[in-house]
Amino acid sequence: MDVGDLYASVKEQMLEPFKYRGFITYSHLDEAFVRSLHRSLEAYRVPKPLIGQVTQIGEVPGRLGRLFRDRDELAAAPDLKAEIQAALRQSDALIAVCSPAAAKSYYVNEEIKTFKARGAPLGLYDWSRLLAGRQWAGQRRR
Repeated sequence: MDVGDLYASVKEQMLEPFKYRGFITYSHLDEAFVRSLHRSLEAYRVPKPLIGQVTQIGEVPGRLGRLFRDRDELAAAPDLKAEIQAALRQSDALIAVCSPAAAKSYYVNEEIKTFKARGAPLGLYDWSRLLAGRQWAGQRRR
């Protein structure tokens, strides 16, 4: 594949609407929290004054939309790795639940690396204090 073909492929992918508004990567040790987070985010209603405003990433919708979480989307997939890769490509954003368990997870690391390789901006939402109930790296201890 030459550079022109690669550019055309990336451009085509960027013009296609995403299937998922976001992909949630997490350790399965945090399952209860993530299940609740997933439901809350999908049910979240954007405040009326924000709906319809145009931002750098498009028009603000009334709801965030569908999020990918493996336990809900991959009930009996024959090739889990391929399905995960496809879901990452079809996701507009990555939500990484950064808990101590996630920091040690091979799969969470691979999903973050795969998403970053797309060249998409990466925003990490740090839920570690909620999950573990204490401070973590980057915060001063007193």
